[in-house]
Amino acid sequence: MSCFYFAPFTFLPTSSRQAQMKHPLPILLLIAFIASHQLHPSSSASFQQKPKYKTVIFVCEHGVAKSIIAASYFNKIAKEQKLPFRAIARSTAPQDSLMQSVIEGLRRDNLPPPTHVAPKLTQTEFDVAKRAVFFCPLPTSYFSRSSTREWNDIPPVSQQYQAARDSIVVKIRILLDELARE
Repeated sequence: MSCFYFAPFTFLPTSSRQAQMKHPLPILLLIAFIASHQLHPSSSASFQQKPKYKTVIFVCEHGVAKSIIAASYFNKIAKEQKLPFRAIARSTAPQDSLMQSVIEGLRRDNLPPPTHVAPKLTQTEFDVAKRAVFFCPLPTSYFSRSSTREWNDIPPVSQQYQAARDSIVVKIRILLDELARE
């Protein structure tokens, strides 16, 4: 008669429909152990998954123009290039409503327009971002770091949407190349 050995448990096959266990206590202990150590977010046995994407933050003063355009184009290009980065738009002093020229421009460019003004940048967002790109002076409440960029040479969106968009897209392509090499 052959028997099957699994860890400290021995199963003896019989002609009956059920196998008789030689040592049932270890099986019960194993079941109890497995049940008590199910992977749970607070369990020490669980593992933390890395975020699927690294965040890049685009910040403009009011959160209604340059940061919105930059985040939209960054996400489009990063997705096309299958890069693990996604952008969010933020502001330092949010306005109440979106700039109509930005909404219309993004629609003409076949990009979904935002539904709300970019919220105010938080210190936590700034701290965890892979990059932070500012279209305005860096607020004194945030310390400067090597992963911070200032793009102060973009034309005003209110006067020249296409020129502003084109300048932003050129810089985004350079930024994505830089990020992809890291």
